[in-house]
Amino acid sequence: MQRFLGQKKLHDIEQIARTNTNYLKVLRTGRHSQIVAMCLPPGEEFGQESHWHSDVTLFVVKGDLHELRKSGDTWRDCREVVFVPKENKCRFKNIGHRNLKLIAVHTPPEYLDGIHHRTKANAAVAEKEAIEHA
Repeated sequence: MQRFLGQKKLHDIEQIARTNTNYLKVLRTGRHSQIVAMCLPPGEEFGQESHWHSDVTLFVVKGDLHELRKSGDTWRDCREVVFVPKENKCRFKNIGHRNLKLIAVHTPPEYLDGIHHRTKANAAVAEKEAIEHA
């Protein structure tokens, strides 16, 4: 998956993911799916919650991603692609020394189109506010 058709131009999503510095940045939202770029600093974890509404496929673009197994005591290396079915709990961590760059595909879309959060803390605040105003 190297390219996708944007509104008028063809974009290289792998290059966009490599240069993305936002924790979460929605690149494109369609009727049934959504492409998100993610950047995690060394030691950062994500995914302690379940995605209740969408399946998520993670593509490792650059870096070292590890997944905590259900037993809760063993990390396993994630090479290129990880599929997380909806309603399944997962926990991932950047175990490298550099920023981890990912592309996530959510089916159906999980976030508002065009949204971006600079840090994980910003994303948590925005999610809490969205729940409170729902």
